[in-house]
Amino acid sequence: MIRIALCDDQQSFLELEKGIIERYLTQRSIDFQCDIYISEEDLLSQDEAISKYNSFILDYKMDGLTGFETALEIYGVYPNAKIAFATNYYDFTREGYKYNAVRYLVKQEETFKLYMKKLY
Repeated sequence: MIRIALCDDQQSFLELEKGIIERYLTQRSIDFQCDIYISEEDLLSQDEAISKYNSFILDYKMDGLTGFETALEIYGVYPNAKIAFATNYYDFTREGYKYNAVRYLVKQEETFKLYMKKLY
């Protein structure tokens, strides 16, 4: 089973991202679980259970920690985590790769589809 964690402080983007991922994986008959977190605190409260996820999609700019800071916390518990950053801020793409991001996603449906295709 594929387990994906989405973390974004905007509910509308979480629902959009989750819908794209669910449609993509369902159409391919892939068994999955996609959990959403409205804040980095909610996600990080999973502690060591965070390692149950195959991949993470983190918003870059959140009210608390940035996606980059959240990624560092995840790597502290789960060093082999596959993390992608989602944002509407194009200026931060190069910085995201400093945090070992597997991909940088602009919040558009086609971008998410391409990412899912590459992973699954």
